[in-house]
Amino acid sequence: MSSRKLADTLVERYDLTPPVDVLALLEGVADVEHLVWEQSVDGLVLGLSHPGRPRAFLRMNQPSRRKRFTAAHEWGHISIPWHTESLESCHIDNSAYSALGVREREANEFASRVLMPDRYMKRLVTESLNVADWLQGVAYCDVSAHAGLISLVDYLPSGYTFALHQGDALSPKLFRSSGTPIVLSGGRKPVESLVASSFRSGKIDLNGKQVWWFQHIDTSLPPRGSASSAQLLAEIVSRYGRELRPGRPTDKAINSVIGGKLGRRDRMSLGQMLGVLKLHMQSDPDLQPLLADPTFEELLLVRVYEIAEKDKANGRSQ
Repeated sequence: MSSRKLADTLVERYDLTPPVDVLALLEGVADVEHLVWEQSVDGLVLGLSHPGRPRAFLRMNQPSRRKRFTAAHEWGHISIPWHTESLESCHIDNSAYSALGVREREANEFASRVLMPDRYMKRLVTESLNVADWLQGVAYCDVSAHAGLISLVDYLPSGYTFALHQGDALSPKLFRSSGTPIVLSGGRKPVESLVASSFRSGKIDLNGKQVWWFQHIDTSLPPRGSASSAQLLAEIVSRYGRELRPGRPTDKAINSVIGGKLGRRDRMSLGQMLGVLKLHMQSDPDLQPLLADPTFEELLLVRVYEIAEKDKANGRSQ
């Protein structure tokens, strides 16, 4: 069992919901002491391989959200069966994540999944397509902006980038969802460049930190085939069934997303229209699997062309 899977199991066992009282969880399995020290170590756990309760030490002079993550991290060391060293000193530093040892990475992954449970994050990104709602949901977990963004992008479809300014750093830390290229224009500052290259962007406060968000659209448009959207939709229905799930007809679900998301399409290019549809399909758990089907991809493309042709006939330009 991986550290992430173990965290998910404990979330279910204790029915954890944000904001998780992680200190109480740690105190349930260890004797916890809060101390002041100047070293960079954020926490210590002693006695992992000895009988009886281990002892956990948390550095008091660290930000409260970092301390919460440290407590979750130490709970991870105690909960993960193969973390059996008698001494485990921890420096909670996600900025140097790749440089951490295997056990430290596992404890960080455990902490992230406990403070921002998998079931909570999946529901967060599927119940709303609004970036502000996502970030508000992350903020409710009472984690640092840095830790929250690391978790959030793991659950988003391709096409999203976030920029977080940290301390005195000249350039912001960038977080992107899987499959999202970050292309920065020469001569521009990172945020200015991303604003210029994105389809939508904005700035939101996330637990005291300013976060810029960017939605990118692939504007390339493949050539159109000869089949009509009606033919392609019938093929999809025959392949996947009349209902995606009980009470949600396949054809109506697809047409509803297409009509709803392209209802306000003024000044969108054809490529942007296609990109918007893909992003919303990726965020819909029922429709997401269909995106791997070339016929469904062709259906979306043909519908974009048909809508553009209808707009042109009605005197509505793109």
